[in-house]
Amino acid sequence: MATVAMKILEWAPEYALDIPEIDREHQDWFEVINRLHAAMLDGKGPAYLRTVFAEVAKFSFAHFAHEEELMVAANYPGYWDHVQRHNELRETGRAFLKRFENGEFTVSIEVMQVLSRAI
Repeated sequence: MATVAMKILEWAPEYALDIPEIDREHQDWFEVINRLHAAMLDGKGPAYLRTVFAEVAKFSFAHFAHEEELMVAANYPGYWDHVQRHNELRETGRAFLKRFENGEFTVSIEVMQVLSRAI
């Protein structure tokens, strides 16, 4: 029996940066997290992790590069701090992927926590 999908995160106007393409990417991030949450509620978390890892890797590389490009163009004062946060998230993702590939399928909740905090 499938559970009713419940969103764990809902996009709200206060999250908007008023940069349409970045706001859309952040909304996409919410959807990735909500899909993982729905899969976990249906008992599919571990099986779905491979798909989530692929989505997160694809998204993070493209999104982080896009954000960093815009920050450079705008002479954003917090650029280096933000890049460091991106690098930390990339490293965390690599560590989760390694654990997953080594057969540790119990990382679903940890992945959910990191993805939720990455917003």
